[in-house]
Amino acid sequence: YDLEAAQERLDKQRRAANKQAKNAYRGVLSSVGQVNALKAAVRSSESALEASEAGFEVGTRTMVEVLTEQRNLYGAKRNYAKARYDYIVNSLSLKQAAGMLQREDLELVNRWLTAATNPAPDSSRN
Repeated sequence: YDLEAAQERLDKQRRAANKQAKNAYRGVLSSVGQVNALKAAVRSSESALEASEAGFEVGTRTMVEVLTEQRNLYGAKRNYAKARYDYIVNSLSLKQAAGMLQREDLELVNRWLTAATNPAPDSSRN
């Protein structure tokens, strides 16, 4: 009976690992699509803001419209950043589920996050 119980536990763990890997894989695929779409949304919002600012300068747009476009741009950037974060988390989850997660993977993510929060100094200011 102990052998059967151990085999059942082993099967249960295999099914759980399989499910985790499939979910992580789907998450990575979904994240890739979201990142690409939201990157395009950021570019579109930047263009819309530039158009509103130009329209404001010539008098065809109001400051409220410019501020609305700025709000839209920051929302698009927030969503884009979240999608990139989700991609990183899903990628790490997939590697973990596949048993391939290594210290170097975490160090790479740490470098990405450090570079994102501490951008290189702007040399044009000097």
